[in-house]
Amino acid sequence: MTLLNQKKTTILHSLQRNTTRFVYLSPEQLLSATQAELLKIPLSHICIDEAHCISEWGHDFRPEYQKIGTFLTAYTRFHDRPVLSAFTATAHATVKKDILQFFPLQNPQQFSLPYWRENIDYCVREIISEAQKRRAWLEILTWWQENELAKCLVYVPTRIDAEFYADWARQRGFSAQAFHAGLSLAKRKALLAKFQTTPMSILIATTAFGMGIDIPDIRVVVHLSPPITLSAYAQESGRAGRDGQRSWCFLLFRGEDLHQNLTLFFSPNKQRHRHQKKEAHLVYRWARESACLARSLRMYFETEQKDTQKIIGCRCSRCQRVTSTTPLALFCPRAPSTQT
Repeated sequence: MTLLNQKKTTILHSLQRNTTRFVYLSPEQLLSATQAELLKIPLSHICIDEAHCISEWGHDFRPEYQKIGTFLTAYTRFHDRPVLSAFTATAHATVKKDILQFFPLQNPQQFSLPYWRENIDYCVREIISEAQKRRAWLEILTWWQENELAKCLVYVPTRIDAEFYADWARQRGFSAQAFHAGLSLAKRKALLAKFQTTPMSILIATTAFGMGIDIPDIRVVVHLSPPITLSAYAQESGRAGRDGQRSWCFLLFRGEDLHQNLTLFFSPNKQRHRHQKKEAHLVYRWARESACLARSLRMYFETEQKDTQKIIGCRCSRCQRVTSTTPLALFCPRAPSTQT
């Protein structure tokens, strides 16, 4: 028996003896050989965290998410039905529908909070070239460093990009590290520990830096390419300012990047393919339209709100009159240079 299997057996035995109160499993672990053992154990509460993944990843990339409901149905054949709950920070209408469809919830109570977080300033800028993107990012990093704004998290689409931009930033005197799934588990743990404990640090990450990461003082989040969906953007930008302090989320994009996103989807399921296209078009509109960035994001998640409702005090790059001393000035070249 391998050391890993021995550890798993020990945990399951302690769960049977009620000496372990909580077990955290990935969907893949739940649906492995562990499933047969869990079906023998009385459980009081089964909680699905990051439940939005049933929509975002469950259709194609990680189908195990959609099979969680199969385990839950099988479990109730052997035991009294436990309490079931599902949690996510980004549940728009489609995600809610999928959660109700694939998880066997019975007359569930639904609780939601307003999406908009007033401590985050959203800043979006369209650029015309990679060279201009790097110049704009350098301006952000310089401003971040001069103002000693704790941690800076940068999202890029690929591992190659993560390594390139980390090296590019280091060559210009910034302490930056790349974080992606191509690194060993030990290396990722070390990088995460360093990022958590170093007051002024930069992490260049792919979406491998994701769920379950709760660092309070990430003050700046930068996207160097447009997100695939607004849900993905909300998840990633939402890692800024979890301590409630003012924070900034910057998005730099090229028009061709948005067009490329519209051609990336190849789901064999036609209905899913249409949904993916729709999501990509929403990102396209959000990045380019003139409406308030914060209100548009809120409307994406809170469909019951009227579009006429304004967000009072919004400081996004489309609402705020800026001065040359604010970072928003980098993203509002046509804005007044003084407050009026």
